[in-house]
Amino acid sequence: KIKGEIPVMLGRIFAYFTISKSGESYKRLLAAENDGEVLQSSDEGVPQKTESVLLKAHNIQVITILRLLGYDTSTTSLVSHLMQIRTGEGKSIILGACSLIFGLLGFRVRCICYSDYLSH
Repeated sequence: KIKGEIPVMLGRIFAYFTISKSGESYKRLLAAENDGEVLQSSDEGVPQKTESVLLKAHNIQVITILRLLGYDTSTTSLVSHLMQIRTGEGKSIILGACSLIFGLLGFRVRCICYSDYLSH
């Protein structure tokens, strides 16, 4: 039962992430579009589109989380996994999303990071 709910939880977690990280920029662009204005980006005056300001989870992040949680097997238990995630592929986002999922499922979660910037 829980295994079927995790993708929905993950979708909600990343929806919240998108809104909290880019909601104000999105609202500003949407209001400008509704008023008939065209806001320019800093890249050579190219018009900005509302979709371009939304910070979304990358496909590899979602696939990695589902793989870590056992969506590549038919077993119902959580199996130990070791994943290698390259530089720039969003280790902090993956760790944060996994921590939220485990926390929402009732597990005690502790995340430790050497970087104060990444911890926030």
